[in-house]
Amino acid sequence: MRARALVLFATVSLAACGTADLRVRNLGYTPATPIAVEAPIGADIVLEVENAGNGGAGASQAKFYISEDADISVADLPLTSGEAAVGGIGAGASVVVGAAPDASIPAAMRPGNAFLGVIVDAQSAIQEISEQNNSASVSVVITHPVLPEETSFDFEIDGPDAVPFRLFNVLVQGDITAVIDWTGATDTITVELTGRRRDSLPDPTEPYATATGTAPLTVNYT
Repeated sequence: MRARALVLFATVSLAACGTADLRVRNLGYTPATPIAVEAPIGADIVLEVENAGNGGAGASQAKFYISEDADISVADLPLTSGEAAVGGIGAGASVVVGAAPDASIPAAMRPGNAFLGVIVDAQSAIQEISEQNNSASVSVVITHPVLPEETSFDFEIDGPDAVPFRLFNVLVQGDITAVIDWTGATDTITVELTGRRRDSLPDPTEPYATATGTAPLTVNYT
């Protein structure tokens, strides 16, 4: 009896798997700049992430940065609370992502022109067609809030014709308030707030403000 060998052939069909390609479709900051450091701005940031690939993308993370140039990278200064979760995105679809409401520019960022930027899939968790289109930026202006500065000093009024004075520098624009208190034989004095002024003023020698009265005497200039 002659033996026969039985050979079985199996055909396996492999479905082509697409690849995601995340990119920033829109990044906006709605209020007019400037932005004060440490002020919450997350509610004003608009981010839309698109999957331009031919395969779905799982959940990922977007991260916001502040930079001195438009080319955003992980080497730039991240925003405080500047992470945002991005849900899964199907091929050809897009989602709008909200930043954390308390996201803010760190105080370490110096004032002036800057760029508010974002990197999607900041942790490179998604396999993509290209990793070169994951960032975007918008131009903004950064400011530092001006904090009130106080100083105090003592002086003596030595006679009715004495003109005691103190000098101080004004480095930033703002309001000046001087409160003068005294004790002694004099009930009423005149205080004058003066100093070097711009030549463009009608009378550069005119005092900023004057006041006459009893203690405590307040003089203001705005």
